[in-house]
Amino acid sequence: GIIKNTIKSSMFLAVLLIGIFGFTKSASAIWTYEAKFNSDLYSVGDLTGQQSWSGGTGFDIIATTTDNFEGNQGVYAGTGVAQTITNATLSEGAGVAYLAIMAKAMGADTSNISYLFYASTLEAAQFGLRNRSGTLNLEYIIAGVGWGVIAAATFDDFYIFGFEWSPNQGGAGVHQWRYKWMKEGGTWSAWSGWLDDSQNTDGTITKVTLSQESTSWNAYYDTITPTDPTAVAATAEPDQFNTTIFDEL
Repeated sequence: GIIKNTIKSSMFLAVLLIGIFGFTKSASAIWTYEAKFNSDLYSVGDLTGQQSWSGGTGFDIIATTTDNFEGNQGVYAGTGVAQTITNATLSEGAGVAYLAIMAKAMGADTSNISYLFYASTLEAAQFGLRNRSGTLNLEYIIAGVGWGVIAAATFDDFYIFGFEWSPNQGGAGVHQWRYKWMKEGGTWSAWSGWLDDSQNTDGTITKVTLSQESTSWNAYYDTITPTDPTAVAATAEPDQFNTTIFDEL
């Protein structure tokens, strides 16, 4: 009757409003760029020139099922490489991306292998694996401030980062980002606190760079995706609104 329809309508409106407005500022946009480096879009060989990647020629697509995080291929930068390679086709106003990285050998002290994100021409966020006085660490850097340690890391294991970008998280035009991480086969850490990107006036992420700073590193990069690569698909739940309580009204 009228009461039944009113309750259903009110609950539907509440769910609709939650879906539209969300619970936090950071949930308002979806990351769109994806590069999994697999054989559907990438060929074995030099990454430069494929799918708009350009830069150093030491980054190679390799076919592997042992030294990659997912799929049938990954990006390898072996010893002798101290280069960067960049894709400048991004246009990400906000959202979450997931990335994977692994080291088999470590480079010179203070050097790193990492992912860098830029807003226009200036660095907005950087994180990866770094040599700190002979210890392999997960670290991040705040541009203009310096490196921070996340956790100690191990060789021959992939580490997965979740990276969230929000151009107005700290207020209008105040760009911030945060991260979470896990070791392959482990569990996610909590999200970090929000970190300031104080040097950019542009709030849109426009490019991503893979970096290997020292020729002694032996590194693998695999996947840049908006979909959590560790998530298990959820089982569909039945319609919770069509219960007997309504039928009895």
